[in-house]
Amino acid sequence: MTSKVRPPSQPPAASPTARSTLSQPTAASWSRAAAVNASWISTVEQPIPADDLEGLAALSDGPLPIAADESCVTAADVPQAAGAVDVVVVKLMKCGGIRPALRQILAAKAHGLEVMIGCMTESAASIAGGCHLAPLAEYVDLDGSLLLAEDPYKGVPMPDGRIDLGAVAAGTGVAPAE
Repeated sequence: MTSKVRPPSQPPAASPTARSTLSQPTAASWSRAAAVNASWISTVEQPIPADDLEGLAALSDGPLPIAADESCVTAADVPQAAGAVDVVVVKLMKCGGIRPALRQILAAKAHGLEVMIGCMTESAASIAGGCHLAPLAEYVDLDGSLLLAEDPYKGVPMPDGRIDLGAVAAGTGVAPAE
């Protein structure tokens, strides 16, 4: 099944906080100091090429936590990333599913790293697995299905941006969209 991406003329709704903070276009408009000192930034995700672990390590000495995404795709990648980053981004579609994601999370925790559960542009069916792993993470970024023009599935309810696993009766909480 193919899903279409929402046209740029119909962007997903921004939260009121984001809208008020980013009331002006931000692309290339900050000074370096303003970008680094922006107190609302929680992490910097994969700022340089995946194979530059030395560069990531140099950046992790700065004021913001550095997160490895492409540098750390599976549990086997965690040990070499451990000396270079503060956070490991776990994406179920990259690592191979729920069980490999759990292994990657446990490896990150064993190496003293924080975890972000993330996603790409994908349906609510894929994101549901990440929702069930979210309690194990310090950061959660599971908004990829909001970028789809039509999602063929209904997933875990997220009222007001909160993951509501209590509303899931059994399984992952995924059902075909009606």
